[in-house]
Amino acid sequence: MTVTAHAPSGAFLTQREVAELLRLSELTIHRLVERGLLACYRLGRRVRFRVGDVEVYLAARRHGDDRSPHGRP
Repeated sequence: MTVTAHAPSGAFLTQREVAELLRLSELTIHRLVERGLLACYRLGRRVRFRVGDVEVYLAARRHGDDRSPHGRP
């Protein structure tokens, strides 16, 4: 399942769209980028996010999966 039903994995989102999608603040999105946790593309002064990269970020933080990287259930 994709993050957005209408956007292909290679489509780009703005920081505001990612924040709304994840129900986080734009500042939190900015911090995730600065920490290297969420990939982005800088196009001049603008920042864009690929839908596929947002999906990767979410998949890496999924809980309740027996494939936990920390060896916890």
